[in-house]
Amino acid sequence: MAKGIKTHLFLLDDYRSFTGDVRKKFSDSSRYAIDSFQAKDEFLRKLASERQSNACKIAVLGIHDPNGADQLLSELRKADAHSGIIFLCPPDKIEDARKNVNLNVDCFIPLNGNAILRIHNTVKKLFSEHYLNIYRKRRNRSLLALLAFIILTGLAILIASLKFPEYF
Repeated sequence: MAKGIKTHLFLLDDYRSFTGDVRKKFSDSSRYAIDSFQAKDEFLRKLASERQSNACKIAVLGIHDPNGADQLLSELRKADAHSGIIFLCPPDKIEDARKNVNLNVDCFIPLNGNAILRIHNTVKKLFSEHYLNIYRKRRNRSLLALLAFIILTGLAILIASLKFPEYF
């Protein structure tokens, strides 16, 4: 994978129940930057102020009451539309969260023993998608430049054959 791309994890943890485990799992500071918040306003302000062009930003929302999450998700999409969203909630409320949340959430994870492993796998998946999007854009620019060069070369050969027919 790319060495220059850093993954920024923004954790919104109401009760500080999973922040320590996430920090242990993503301990490599050269690849991951982790910011943890308890207040929604501070979380949204920090996410909106983080403006690196090639950084992969992922918001991990640990909300115990998923009923009011729709407003938070709409504000999150307004702040940064390209960030990935992982939604954590208690296992008994996971179906309600899937039904009530109308916006695009990348993954719904129940808060249980293997939640940290599922967060890690989802972060790797979102990072890979971000990485592929960057190289897809680069590939398209390169193909466009190649196509322009081929067209210009064809025009130059056509003009040269019309101007100097004895060489062709």
